[in-house]
Amino acid sequence: MKRGLILVAIVAAIGGSAPKARADEFYRALQAEIGTNDTPRDISTALLLDPSNTVRRLTNAILSSEVLARDDQLLGLRLGMTMKQVFERWGKPKAIWVPCTLRPCLLYEDAFVFFDPTNQVVDEVSVSKPPELRVQWTHPLGDFDKCVELVGEPDERKITPDPFSNEGLDTIPGPGRSLRAPYFFCDAAYVGSSARKVLGFNGGELVCVSLQRNPLARKEGR
Repeated sequence: MKRGLILVAIVAAIGGSAPKARADEFYRALQAEIGTNDTPRDISTALLLDPSNTVRRLTNAILSSEVLARDDQLLGLRLGMTMKQVFERWGKPKAIWVPCTLRPCLLYEDAFVFFDPTNQVVDEVSVSKPPELRVQWTHPLGDFDKCVELVGEPDERKITPDPFSNEGLDTIPGPGRSLRAPYFFCDAAYVGSSARKVLGFNGGELVCVSLQRNPLARKEGR
């Protein structure tokens, strides 16, 4: 009986490690170019790039349940995914930038995907509203109010009033308030079980959405 349990454990270990090895093929290619050099650089390995990938992840539908939903994914990507899984969903990026921290960043047309160099999996995903769809100084927090209608009040918010606006310090957004300062920067976070979705506002306009690890998980290195 004991011998049978040992054999089962060995088979499970082999079976569990094989898919990971295949999934790490692209990250291994990235590591081969990075080596031990921590000098910031652009990656040139053709296996990892697709300069013709100009697909945008966000359009004028940034204010949608698909993007803003209170879940642990952003447009098909989740934290903890391998590079292979990202390529299967979004295709290969136009470019890859590796800073001195060795935290690789995949650059798409309007999105960034960051990898944890220790665990070799997705650490953060961020998408931005295309420049031509941006509107300067929209209705005071019009987008913020729409987001609240779609997904409710955020769990956390970080307000940075515009120093060039006299209104910035007068009316800081809060639940149930309709008159809000139009000129400020705001990060509104919706916290999930394994990740948080952070909405970035500029002058009342929603300009970016990112999927990040919760602070506790980031601190523990998960």
